[in-house]
Amino acid sequence: MAERNKRDLPDWLFQILEWDKKITKTAFEWFDGHFGYKKYRMHMKALELSGHGLIWLVVCFAMLYFGFDPSLWMNMLMLQVLDIILIAVTKAIARRRRPALSEDDMFVTIGPDKFSFPSGHASRCCAVALFFVWLYPLGMILSLPFVVWATVVAISRVCLARHHILDVIGGVALAFAEYLIMSVLWLDEAKASNFASIFADSEDPWSSG
Repeated sequence: MAERNKRDLPDWLFQILEWDKKITKTAFEWFDGHFGYKKYRMHMKALELSGHGLIWLVVCFAMLYFGFDPSLWMNMLMLQVLDIILIAVTKAIARRRRPALSEDDMFVTIGPDKFSFPSGHASRCCAVALFFVWLYPLGMILSLPFVVWATVVAISRVCLARHHILDVIGGVALAFAEYLIMSVLWLDEAKASNFASIFADSEDPWSSG
């Protein structure tokens, strides 16, 4: 959005976006100067892969196919589909370019994925963390790793120069909206099992051969 002509945006919005670009650049340069962007780039790429929507879709379908806890994985699949739709629509509307320092080597980017606002990785990982904290609570000990993972992924989006800071904040805000929507759409065990039967293998997948 900030790359549009100033006349196309209200002055207050243009100034906010320009400020966002400056503090994002400052944050990136601070990280690079103190820790080294190149040194930790592969670690951040691994975090990026761990929060990719395609990976989470594959995991959900696999878990449903092999018959693991439909109440968990059917609702998780719904969350992933909801996140993909909301992110795609919002990115298509905002059409904000990624930071100038961003390298064009993201894994499987389709359509609106090329745009920056909001961060899909931040929304997805934060939504997963909220899922295990409030929607399908695992308890503090088991849910804490998801909260830490979501926080680290969100921070890494700026350190990897994939997103501006406001992109990440927007992604986190969207995750809370997804949590509220899922709290309404949540499938109970009976409904989840019914829908999961569509994806499940009708025979024992380990019995063939």
